[in-house]
Amino acid sequence: DVAVVKGSSSRGLAVHSSGVHGIEGFAGSAIQTAAMHEMLCSGIRPEVTTVFVHAINPFGMAHHRRWNENNVDLNRNALTEEGFKEVLDRDPNIAGYEDFEDLMIAKSAPSKWFVYVGVW
Repeated sequence: DVAVVKGSSSRGLAVHSSGVHGIEGFAGSAIQTAAMHEMLCSGIRPEVTTVFVHAINPFGMAHHRRWNENNVDLNRNALTEEGFKEVLDRDPNIAGYEDFEDLMIAKSAPSKWFVYVGVW
């Protein structure tokens, strides 16, 4: 959601975002709501045009987490163009997680035996 409040002058632009870290979005949303309510009730417009961007990371808000659905912390995982190229060029199994795929991921659904006894 985005709200734009036109400023009383053309001096600049202010952007207020909430929810970059998901769980912090609730406080940011309350601040945005209070600021817009105050502007509406007082009739006073800000000097600069103000853009309110709500819930940049809705997944994080919904699940009370800093990261998004791709396990990315939007405020900390930013890469430069060069850094992004390095990530794409490196071994996709750099941490070795795929080496344990057969051990950790079931090949079939659990059987009735598993439901009763707990043996796959």
